Amino acid sequence: MTPTPPDIPAPQPSEPADADLVARARQGDTDAFGVLVRRYFDRVFGLVVNMLGRREDAEDVAQTVFIRAYRALNRFRGDATFSTWLYRIAVNTASSALARRRLAPDGRRPERAAGDPGGGGRGGVPSVLRHTRS
Repeated sequence: MTPTPPDIPAPQPSEPADADLVARARQGDTDAFGVLVRRYFDRVFGLVVNMLGRREDAEDVAQTVFIRAYRALNRFRGDATFSTWLYRIAVNTASSALARRRLAPDGRRPERAAGDPGGGGRGGVPSVLRHTRS
């Protein structure tokens, strides 16, 4: 059973709408994507920590969610809201992390596969994603 998404309040009148921020981010405006990260990071983190049960794993997975979303922005069709699309990425990424955890029953973290956005490479990732939690 897929968890239900957390309630996402509408942006305040002075804040840009998600659709506007997505459009700007697609044009290369990393500050616009940073606003989306700040707007949704805590909700994504909460969902992921509930699924994984471990804060340290959830921090890694939540950051990976935003990296994947950033890299896939041009594939976001807008059929659903940005938050719904992001939530689906979060559920899928957390589910994959759970599957990897089951493959390493000794409690050690399994090695990341080549090309996994959670790896050490920083190419094409806005700086706001590099240090999202202290």
